[in-house]
Parts: sequence; structure tokens; C-alpha cells
Amino acid sequence: MQGNLSPPITDDVTLSPGDAAAAMRGRHALDKLPGSVFQLLRTVEGHWSLPYAGRELPGLFLSSGAALAADAMVAADHIPPEDVERLKHHLRHSRETGQALQARFRVQPPGGDEIWLEAHAAPEMSFSGGTLWHGFLVDVTADQRIHRELRDLHKRWSLAARAAGIGVLEFDPHAAELSLDAISCQHHGIRAEQLTLPLAQWLEAVVPGDRLVAHAALNSTPLEGFAESLVLRLAATASAPERTLELILQAVPGEARLVGTCRDITQQLMLEALRRDKLAAEQADRSKGEFMSRVSHELRTPLNGILGFVQLMSLDRQHPLPPVHVRRLDVLRQSGTRLLELIDQLLDVSRLDTGALALRPGVVGIGALVDHGVAVVHAHARERGIDIVVQVPDDAPPLQADGHSLQRVLDALLSNAVKYNRTRGRIRIRFESAGHVGRLIVDDTGVGMSGEQLGRLFEPFNRLGAERTGVSGSGLGLVVARKLVRAMGGELEVQSLVGRGSRFQVSLPLAERRRRVSELPPLPSPSPPPPDALPSQWQGQGQGQRAVLYIEDDEVNTLLMEQVFLSQPAWRLTTAANGTDGLQAALEQQPAAILLDLHLPDMSGFDVLERIRADARLRGIPVVAVSADALPEQVRSALASGFDGYWTKPLDLVAIVRDLKRLLSRADEAGAEPDPI
Repeated sequence: MQGNLSPPITDDVTLSPGDAAAAMRGRHALDKLPGSVFQLLRTVEGHWSLPYAGRELPGLFLSSGAALAADAMVAADHIPPEDVERLKHHLRHSRETGQALQARFRVQPPGGDEIWLEAHAAPEMSFSGGTLWHGFLVDVTADQRIHRELRDLHKRWSLAARAAGIGVLEFDPHAAELSLDAISCQHHGIRAEQLTLPLAQWLEAVVPGDRLVAHAALNSTPLEGFAESLVLRLAATASAPERTLELILQAVPGEARLVGTCRDITQQLMLEALRRDKLAAEQADRSKGEFMSRVSHELRTPLNGILGFVQLMSLDRQHPLPPVHVRRLDVLRQSGTRLLELIDQLLDVSRLDTGALALRPGVVGIGALVDHGVAVVHAHARERGIDIVVQVPDDAPPLQADGHSLQRVLDALLSNAVKYNRTRGRIRIRFESAGHVGRLIVDDTGVGMSGEQLGRLFEPFNRLGAERTGVSGSGLGLVVARKLVRAMGGELEVQSLVGRGSRFQVSLPLAERRRRVSELPPLPSPSPPPPDALPSQWQGQGQGQRAVLYIEDDEVNTLLMEQVFLSQPAWRLTTAANGTDGLQAALEQQPAAILLDLHLPDMSGFDVLERIRADARLRGIPVVAVSADALPEQVRSALASGFDGYWTKPLDLVAIVRDLKRLLSRADEAGAEPDPI
């Protein structure tokens, strides 16, 4: 307790005129202070009074100075009860210890806004044995509002940081300690709400390869205004795997401490790695698809010369070959055809693996599908005495599938059933439906397969020893078939016994019955047998030879087309080796038709077509694309660009002569004068 006691300032003290004037000047001075001065008295009996209250206090508590001097508790009517109890606690502590009082409380005037006041007061013993506090009140409403906003902001930040998994840590270089909050503890695999770790103990949790970097980062103060980012790994423990943390540290202005955030980025790094792997795989798939497309194009171009001249020699009746050369030529044709099939199958596998094969699901009727498949293999089966039994009900429900793809699957199954069957064997084709699934089943009485062979049946190029039997094949037919079935949402299953035969079952969803099978485009017809010669010479409506321009940079393909035109005296072929020369030749000769390769040394065939269609002198000439690009989407793109036809290399010479005749006939009809009335 303080030893010097002074009497309270009261209005009832008798003062001399000089002292009264001095007291009045003192009051004026006190009233001008930035706050309200007061004296608070607590008697021994526990009565509270305000012997002196500054000018603002009576108005604040809606009481006169005399009323406050008589009973200070009238002011409590405008103070929230919890604040009154807190003030009493601080006053009791101040009275018992003699320490100065500092406390904040609220005042709620009737009909007014809440006011925050901060009290500062020093206690001393009064003459009567009570306690007298000398102090002043300061309006801290604005400061309290800022404090509340900061507290709310901190609360929101804490919630956001917790939701985002962001922890807070501090490093004190003098004490060599790190302080971690609850989230940082969680990232470190520690169960604690707040923790202080010695630097050496914290470094022990870091994997050895990152300790030196971590130690250097904590002991080098970042430049003011800059933050230092640190990524390090925590070693795996018995309860947690290895984790990767990201620390962002910044120096506290004017202090040596570092403050920063801590975030566990283990899962983020894993996701980024998976994303990179996915992008790399997609890029590899695209590269593989582009490579296979390019390989297909490059192989088809020389095959066009090989198979084209084989066709010419086979169909040439003016220079017939001896029988032995005919047989040799047939071997060439078969080998070239097998190579072409292999190229197509490799391209199909690549497109199916990369998802580039666009399927067009529709309603597929089973009857037409099976009839087409049987027609394809009928001749070969008859040569070997193999019976084909079809057990498909006339009212079999249709399947939901891509019609052309499903036809390829069935053709592959029937081809294998014939090739690997025994002489005078049997093939049975059945169809069953259960629930929403239809099953197309092909049984054969062939050599069958062991369990080991079945396990390797769908490995690309694995023919399971059939390459030693003399039966032709590539080992890709069933691979493509299963990929096609799965792409259509179905499954291809196999059962087989050695010496007994095999059963292949294609399961696909049934189509909705409200759609008619007739809505489907017609399935492709089996390829007709080759004719004995090229079609007869064409006699058009015009007089003299019809000029056709062929723009092609490959000399062999150009020579082949020239040989084809030698069989058609009514046609005259001119050639150009690039797009620039081709456009000039078209302007000079005004041909009846233009055959245009899509890959030219100076520009693409699409560029040439665009210039032809833009020129009024050329735009009416029919233009046919001639290309080794065999993908359906490439064909559709070319036709959509304005080509009047698309011939795929290797060329079917009989077909292109027929197509060209139809094209020139339509051109003549379009240019013919109208009949007189």
C-alpha cells in the first residue's frame, strides 16, 4: 500500500478563497484532458462512490455528479453485467496488491451506440480505511472496433488456413527453436496443439539429403520484403509415410525471427506426377498414332506400285503370261495383299489404343450380319469341305453396336474358324439373348487350344505355333477383334479344347426395340472376284480423247496410272509432279477431270483444291483425291473439303476405271445442252 494518503476531492470540503480558486483552475485543467478524470472510493463497509467525476461522466451514465458521489453503482445500470463483474475482479486485485488498474468495459447509453472505455487508476488507502482510486477514462471505441475486426479477420484466416491445410511456424535463431501451431504439428506427424522444438530435434525429422538445405535456409535471414520458399522431405516413421513439406519464410521487420507457413504438398506432388505421366502417355499415344499413320502412308505408296502392276499383268490379254509366271504373279498378289492387311491391322490397333477410332453405335440386325460373314468365307470353306450351320432365329433381337466394326469381328472369327478347322469339319453360328445382352457364338471343330495357349491368345503377333503349319496370318486379327468389341461396350470370350475345337462368344447390349433395323446404313458387300480384264473402253458423248490430269510426285505411281490409261484409248493422261505445275497445266489444258495426290512437295493437295475452287476457269472440273491416307476420318475430311471422290492406295485398277467413267459421264450430262422442245 502507498504510504502517502491524500483526502478525496469532494464538494463539501471547506476551502479558503485562494484554495477555492486554485481548485477551480485545477478542475478546468482536468476537464481539458483527453479523457475523464475520476476518483473511485470503496469504504471498509463495501460502499462504492465517485467523490470526483469528470465533466463527461454524468452525461455518459445519465446521472448527476451528486448522485454518482453518493452511489457509484448507479453507473452500473449502463454497464453490461459481465463487464461489471470483470471490473470488480480487477478492482479487488488492485486493492489487494496495490498495483495500478487497467481494464476495458462497455457502456450502453439508452438509445445510443455501444461505447468502449478503458480505465487507468492507481489505488491508495483513504483516511477512513477504505481504498481510493485516482484515474481517468479514455474512449477506446474506435480502437476496440479495429481490434474486433482484426480478431474476426484472424478467425477467418484461421478457418481458411485450417481448411486449406496451411500451418504457421516461427523460428527463433537466438534460442534455436521452432514453434509450430496445431496444423504444422499435424504436418510433422505430431499430435499437439502447440509445440516448440529445438532446431536439432527438428532437423532429425528431415531426411538426411535435405538437412543441410533446411539448416542453411533457417539460418540465413531473407531480404526485407522477400520470402524464402523451402521444399523438404520428412523421413517416414512407424505411424506415417515420408512426407514433403513446403515452408515459406519471411523475416519479421526489426527482429531476427522468421515467421512463415507450412503446407503438406505430398499429395499435390503425387497428383502433379500422375498428371505429367498422363500427359506423357497421351503424347506417346499421339506420337505412336502419328507414327503408325505415317508408316501406313509410306508403305501403301510402294504397295500401290507392286499390287498395281500385278493387277495390270494379270488383266493384260494382249501380252498373256505363261502359266508358271501366272502362278508366281499370284504369289506376289497374295503376299502384297497380306502385307496390306497387316498394315491395316497395325493401324487399327494403334487407333484403338489411342481412342482415335470413332465408332458409330446403331441398331445392327443379326441376320444380315451373319449372311454377309458367311458369304465372305463360303468359297474357302467349300474348298475344304467345311459345313457352315447357321442357327440364328429370324426374330433375333438387334444389337446396339457399330455395324461395320461388328461385321469385321464376325468376319475375323469366321476366317479363323475356316483356317484352323479340320478338312470336312463344321462351323456353327448361333445367337442367344438373356436380359439386356445378346450373344453371338461361333463354334468350330478345329485343332483347339490348350490352357497355356488361351492365356496368350490375345498377345499381338503371337500365333501360338500356327506359323509352323503353313496357315497364313499375322497374329493381330483376334487382337483387333477383342479391342473392337470392348470399344463397343461388350466382351469377347473364348473356350477351347485341344483336338475338339473352339468357341468364340461376342456379348453386346441389345438395342432398344423402338428403333427399326432398317434405319442402319447397308453393310458392305463381299468383294467380287477380279474380272478377266479391265472394263471395256468408254465411249463418251464428246468427240476425241478426254484429257485427265494426274498431279503426283511419285514416279512409280505416275507410271502405273499411265499404263492404266493405255488400256483406254478414249482417254488421254497428262501428269504434273507438283502443285504449282499442276495448276498451270490445269489452266492450259482444261482437263475433263483432275486426279490429285494429297502429299505434294510444294503444297498439300488441299491447298491445290482450294485454288482450283477459287478460280472460275477451273472450279467446275471434278477433282478426285488419290492418297495413301486410308483412315476413315481422313477420307471424310477430304470429301467435306470439296473433293468429288477419294481413291485409297493401293489402287483397285478396275474400280478406279469404273469410277472415272461414272465421273466423266456425270460431267458430260451436266454440260450437255438441253433437248429442244
